[in-house]
Amino acid sequence: MEIFQNSIVFLIFAAALGYLFTKLVWMPPFLKKKKASKGSCSSGNCGCN
Repeated sequence: MEIFQNSIVFLIFAAALGYLFTKLVWMPPFLKKKKASKGSCSSGNCGCN
């Protein structure tokens, strides 16, 4: 039972480190948000200058 608990703690710790690494150090291309296109707006004031 102790091995099972240690492996669960290790997996949670590794997931937390991976999350912090992707947030603070390096963001992989497939996780980056797509930027809005800079095309023209239709009629009216849509606020995309």
